[in-house]
Amino acid sequence: RAQALETIQEAVTIRRTLAQTNPAAFLPDLAMSLNNLSIQQSEAGDRAQALETIQEAVTICSALAQTNPAAFLPDLAMSLNNLSIQQSEAGDRAGALETIQEAVTICSALAQTNPAAFLPDLASSLNNLADRLTELERADETAEAWSEIASVLQPGAQAECLLHLVVRQAAGGHGSAAEETFARAVRCADAEEDPRWRGRARRALQGVAAELAEAGAAGEDWPRWVVGSLSDVETERLNRWLAASGWEAKSAFLRAEYTALSGDDGRAALDLARAWYPEVTALQELSEVLDAIHDGGLDQVLDAMIAQDRHVTLVRTWLNAPDWAQSRAVLRTYRKELARPETVALLEGSGDEIAEQHAAIIELLESLDLDEIFDAVTDVTVAADHGYRFVEAGALDKLGLLWEAAPRLKSTDFAAPFLAAVAAVLAEAPPDAADPGAWMRAAGVAATDTQRRAGVGRLRRMIRRHPAHAAALKSLIETLEATSLTESAET
Repeated sequence: RAQALETIQEAVTIRRTLAQTNPAAFLPDLAMSLNNLSIQQSEAGDRAQALETIQEAVTICSALAQTNPAAFLPDLAMSLNNLSIQQSEAGDRAGALETIQEAVTICSALAQTNPAAFLPDLASSLNNLADRLTELERADETAEAWSEIASVLQPGAQAECLLHLVVRQAAGGHGSAAEETFARAVRCADAEEDPRWRGRARRALQGVAAELAEAGAAGEDWPRWVVGSLSDVETERLNRWLAASGWEAKSAFLRAEYTALSGDDGRAALDLARAWYPEVTALQELSEVLDAIHDGGLDQVLDAMIAQDRHVTLVRTWLNAPDWAQSRAVLRTYRKELARPETVALLEGSGDEIAEQHAAIIELLESLDLDEIFDAVTDVTVAADHGYRFVEAGALDKLGLLWEAAPRLKSTDFAAPFLAAVAAVLAEAPPDAADPGAWMRAAGVAATDTQRRAGVGRLRRMIRRHPAHAAALKSLIETLEATSLTESAET
């Protein structure tokens, strides 16, 4: 102890000197060293000096936390915990309680924003709060104070926080109170919507349940995930499913283990594992596959799963083609396999722009040749020509697919606003939608004389094909021609 005390005193001296020359860089290190020095002084019996040292650390951490709470509130909470202990040892029990209440408040706020990181600190502070209350002969207030702090946390974190109180109550011989708190923690764990936290809380509770049972807890109303257990054989079987990669391997596993998995004991084991690990989606997948096999037959379901897996692998290969030339080649080779509604559903449901672009390519195969589509994807001029033909024909659904398949079309100066204006007219856009005239004006301003003349010609042809929209289309012609007159006047 003497050597440890001498070493930390030297560290404090060095860091105090550094902090004087560069406070921003070295005050946090000085505060940490002061915390350690206080602990060593207390263990050496110098409680008065230990109290003075930790008070200095708290002063530094408090100042740091005011300037940068995110970085230094955890350090302040730690220092306040240590200060509370030193105040208690010095006989200032009221001051110790006030200090630890401040630490608990800080840790509670931190645990609300990041429970994974700060729950242990909150639990430690609550234990210290319970100690301070006990010293003041107010131990009966512990459960209420603890529960009040825990109640602001999300259900899963709340369950874990209450679990620390369960352990304390059980260790103190308060078995009935421990069972009551444990039951509340179980309800919190079950109420958690986040599967990661629900599983984490349940596993923590399941571990403590055995200790409570050994201490005589009845546990009559505890759910099966609390009291249940898996045999080594069941654990090994489920781990083999989790290790299986791809449906070829999964199919082989299921053919070998279906009888065991589908029996009452096998399903009960799977349900228990799913309760402990709700975040492991492969366990949910196994449950769904077993249900499907029960309804549709082993061979039929597994064959369908293998076929689906191969299809997904092929789609992924297509998506990962390094360039459009190779993407074209993959689709040409596997057109029959890829040009299916299942492919479109898979891609459109992904939420990924590249996947949705490929879905549009598949759907355009009903309107354009494969080479025409890829030429449009790689050449914006070709894409614009197809867009003009689609709007002239009133095929707005095909135009929408073209926008998705050839997204560069949206950035063209003339074609994009021209197509948008005509599409808005044909679709009879609501009054609060963007003004088609504004789009056509933008197209006209960006147009060359050739583009402008061609645009007017298209609009006149469309009047003949879409007489119901003649008035609106004539208005677009006037807008487009007016931009030419404006340019001439400016010139």
